[in-house]
Amino acid sequence: MNKTATLIIGILVSIVAIDLNAQQLPQSGAELNIVENNIELKAGESKNIEVTRVRARAYSKTKFGGIKVNNVDGIAVVINQNEVNKDSFVLAIEAGENVPNGKYTLTIQGDGKYATKVKGTMLSVTIVGKDNLAKSE
Repeated sequence: MNKTATLIIGILVSIVAIDLNAQQLPQSGAELNIVENNIELKAGESKNIEVTRVRARAYSKTKFGGIKVNNVDGIAVVINQNEVNKDSFVLAIEAGENVPNGKYTLTIQGDGKYATKVKGTMLSVTIVGKDNLAKSE
């Protein structure tokens, strides 16, 4: 293959790669993404969930605040923001010992300055208590 053909193929591959990356970014503001949208916890158990804020190109230097999660009785959520990458968070989710079995929805939203520019997400938490474990044995 000659050098011109190799150069053209290289340019086309670069354009496609740039276009695919652009499709993953929000058009405006930012959005919150989580790896898992549904988790299951036993009463008294905890789990960490990663949350990433993805910014639109125009908001790449915007100083967004943190994130917040709605309160649900019996489920505790602690938010830890990465000190180096301010767009990375870990939610430490803990089901209380006496939380009733069932499905709960946690709403994760932007907080602070420019919070209205951040598209939130939801996390479904299914609690399986000790009663269910005893019946299944």
